Amino acid sequence: MNRLTLFFAMIAIGIASAKAQCDMSILYENKLQEVVHTSLRLTLPDGENVLLLDDTAKYKNTSFHLEQKGEYRIMAFFSGNESGKDSLEKSFILTGDEYSIQTNLQFQLKRNDFPYSRNEDSLVECWFALKLFSKPSPNVHIRFKYYSNDEIPGPFFEVINNSNDTLYGEWLPGFFWGTISFWDGSAYFGNLGGQIDLNFEGLSPLLPNDTTHAWVGSFGRSLRPGKYRFNVFYSTEDKRMHSVAFERENMKFRWYTNVSKWHLLTNEFEIK
Repeated sequence: MNRLTLFFAMIAIGIASAKAQCDMSILYENKLQEVVHTSLRLTLPDGENVLLLDDTAKYKNTSFHLEQKGEYRIMAFFSGNESGKDSLEKSFILTGDEYSIQTNLQFQLKRNDFPYSRNEDSLVECWFALKLFSKPSPNVHIRFKYYSNDEIPGPFFEVINNSNDTLYGEWLPGFFWGTISFWDGSAYFGNLGGQIDLNFEGLSPLLPNDTTHAWVGSFGRSLRPGKYRFNVFYSTEDKRMHSVAFERENMKFRWYTNVSKWHLLTNEFEIK
């Protein structure tokens, strides 16, 4: 390879390494009776504006591919003949480690004492959530420990945190409840969980240089002999994957939002 070819090859590698490779899915649902014009506008790190959604549909499921590293701003616009107009902007950062973003936007009518009833006290409740997924830290590990036939049945695992971050479970901070995928001879499929009980007494999140157990759901799950994969998410922020937090409220709209980052740990094991 001559010097000129090597020079351009190094440029190509530099350009590729400066890109993010992240798929962004958008799930939108309008549960209101009125026709709503909804828009989602994304501002890229280089300043370009992209219209992700601009529709009056009741339901929409679409996806996009993001390639720039840096800060993105995403704004949701609501426009209804009866309810009026409102909007909310959130931001997120792509570092290049993320492989997927799930965006959920939902509108429904809400009243504190009687949901989905249209009257003067009703508000449009807006849920706007973004979940960013990336690979786990190389310093966070998971290993199969044992299979139990006791009160909480099924496989148990050990999560080992050798990183400098405190780790939080997707349901409760100190519990790492995961799901099971099945091996069919060629690939793993399915995502079988278990019952979730959010009333469990709180455990502390997983601190640096510490370990904890992980299992299926809150109460475990018995498995037949076979090959399986255990899947469990963790975050380095004290947030829940399946909930949104109050953002703001005016006379007609109440917004709940959540921007959270998650890492997936997996472990393949066999029950004989």
